[in-house]
Amino acid sequence: MKGYSRRYSPSATEYRTDLKEKFAISESRIRIYREKLMMGISALKPAEYDRLLDEYRAELIRHDRLERENMALEHKRYLDKDLRRLRNQENRERINY
Repeated sequence: MKGYSRRYSPSATEYRTDLKEKFAISESRIRIYREKLMMGISALKPAEYDRLLDEYRAELIRHDRLERENMALEHKRYLDKDLRRLRNQENRERINY
């Protein structure tokens, strides 16, 4: 079959470990970009400095996104519990006339 790719959905633990690995890689990239940017504008050409700055910002956004996803995976129970509590409270308020 042309264009067929086998789909694989990792388990929750595999997904968390992959996410942590991506998070660590992102942190190391941020450190590298920060070191290069701290060398100063005089050591780099303006175009190269702008490119590095854009890559640094993109990596920060990627890092924040991974961090939010990791926190949501770790604290999902608490989020569900809070949502249920809020829904129950709203339902109780609706019943009271």
